[in-house]
Amino acid sequence: MVPPRKLGYHRLRVEVHLSRPLSLYDEEYLEASREVIAEKRRFVESRNLRAQRILDLGCGTGILEGVSAANELHGVDVDRALLERARGRGYHVHAVDLSAGVLPFASSSFDVVVTFDVLEHVAAPVSLLAEVARVLRPEGCLFVSVPNSVNVLNRILFLCGDARDVTDRHHQLGLPLSDHLHRMTRRDSVALLTEQGFRIVEQGCYVPRTTQHRWLRGLEPLLRLVRGAGLERRFPDLLAFGFFFLCVRESASEGGR
Repeated sequence: MVPPRKLGYHRLRVEVHLSRPLSLYDEEYLEASREVIAEKRRFVESRNLRAQRILDLGCGTGILEGVSAANELHGVDVDRALLERARGRGYHVHAVDLSAGVLPFASSSFDVVVTFDVLEHVAAPVSLLAEVARVLRPEGCLFVSVPNSVNVLNRILFLCGDARDVTDRHHQLGLPLSDHLHRMTRRDSVALLTEQGFRIVEQGCYVPRTTQHRWLRGLEPLLRLVRGAGLERRFPDLLAFGFFFLCVRESASEGGR
């Protein structure tokens, strides 16, 4: 595996997020995010996973309940209230602070790891991905999603002197400080994954039909137009609100080539 080194993603804050208050990820949030959550679920479920040991990092309430019957599904989160909901959806739950960058599992103990919208929240994503590579078996699959911090709406807001991020939950609620520790771009995400020994085999992107920002509701027809025409696939760095990656953990022999 390539040793970690400092990458070019941008730090937003130096504070470590020790928890995500449940009130920020309540039923209102889940309802407003149902389309994007459904896309993430389909991204995993379309692989028809069977008899796999799956680790869902930052599992929240457990959006992958559809794969729990045919697989052994483990969920990690810092919020115990969220974990109890995940338990009711077939998860084996583990209360772990991912900011510590250490996973309490044996090496090569999972076939699949899922990390949806997690890397931007932890202080050391390089260390966390190194742990993911350790617990994932060689040739195991890693599903990742990250926000696009340089989408066109964020660029326009920044030019207007507004540093709010349309993908950030804190900013969606009108809170002044970001919920993201890092600005994420497609290029930096690719570098982050490949340098930690993952081979990217598929990439995708998404744009929502609706926005959770009340002050951006007037742009929802434009979002639906972009999505309907598939323009985010032609111009992902500009129009996508987030990216999906399906990766394979390279074996030691492949990583050394």
